[in-house]
Amino acid sequence: SARGKGVATRALRKLLDVTFGELGFNRVNIRIAPGNKPSLAIAKRLGLEPEGVCRQAWKVGDEYWDAVEFGVLASEWETGGS
Repeated sequence: SARGKGVATRALRKLLDVTFGELGFNRVNIRIAPGNKPSLAIAKRLGLEPEGVCRQAWKVGDEYWDAVEFGVLASEWETGGS
């Protein structure tokens, strides 16, 4: 029921605010399955940069899945994302 209402976008934005602001991290990386279009859109919407594909990053059942790696630096996040 929450799909398409911006809940995940707001949650990730808040998580990044805390991670950079309160915890003082310099960098955050996330990995997303290439077929997970909603999550890919959130990462892009918030200004995370695609940094590459990690081949066979996860084993799911008997298969290995790739992952798209995104990153953002504290200096890029100072504006609170896009």
